[in-house]
Amino acid sequence: ASAYGAYQAVKAVRKLLRSEAQRFREDELSLEAGAVCLNHGSYGTVPKCVAMHQEQLRQEMESHPFRWFRRTAARRFAESCAAVAGLVKAPAECIAMVDNATTGLNSVLGSMQLSGDDEVLATDLTYQAVKNTAEYVCQRRNIKYVQLELTFPILSEDDVVAKFEAKLDQHPNVRVCVLDHITSPTAVLMPVKRLTALMHQRNIRVVVDGAHGPGQLDLNMLDLD
Repeated sequence: ASAYGAYQAVKAVRKLLRSEAQRFREDELSLEAGAVCLNHGSYGTVPKCVAMHQEQLRQEMESHPFRWFRRTAARRFAESCAAVAGLVKAPAECIAMVDNATTGLNSVLGSMQLSGDDEVLATDLTYQAVKNTAEYVCQRRNIKYVQLELTFPILSEDDVVAKFEAKLDQHPNVRVCVLDHITSPTAVLMPVKRLTALMHQRNIRVVVDGAHGPGQLDLNMLDLD
C-alpha cells in the first residue's frame, strides 16, 4: 500500500510539472502551437517579457540615436555588466558583453600568444564551433591541437580528472585547455573546479565555455579560479 501511495504521489507531481510547463509555454513563450524546442543552446527562444524589453530598448535608441550612443548606451552596458556579475558572482569590471559564447571564445583564443612547441587541449565533447576555433588558431600559429576522447559511459568526476591527467602526462607542452562547463549536446557536467586546479598546477591557462551554466548552475566564478 505504501509503495502504491508513493507511486500515486510521484504521478501527481509529474502531472503538476507538466501542467506548469504547459502554462509557462503558453503564457511566457512565443512558440507556435505544435513546435517543440529541445535545443535552446543553439537557437532557443526567449520569454515574452525579455522580447518586450528588447523592443523597448530599441525604441529608446531609435527615438534619440545621438543621446543613446553618446550617453545612454555606456550606462546601460555598465548596468548589464553589474547584473551579470551578481548572477555569476564575479567582479563587474571582469564582465564583457559579446554576441554569444562562441564569439567570446573566439576572441579569447585568438588573442593568446602561442608559438613553437605550445599545444592547445580540448575534448571530443567540446562544442563544434569552439573546437573549430581552437583548431584554426593552432593552424595559424603552427602549433599542435590535442583532443582528449571522453569515452562513454563517464563513470565519475575522478574518471574525468584521471583522463585529463594522463593526457597531460603525454603532452607536457599543453599551454591552454578548453573546457565546457556543461557539454553540448551531451549535457555532461564537467568538474571544472578540479580541472582548473589541475591545469593551474601545470601552468596551463584555462578557457571555459560556460554557455549552458547560467540558469542551470549556482555559479561562483571566483570559486572556480
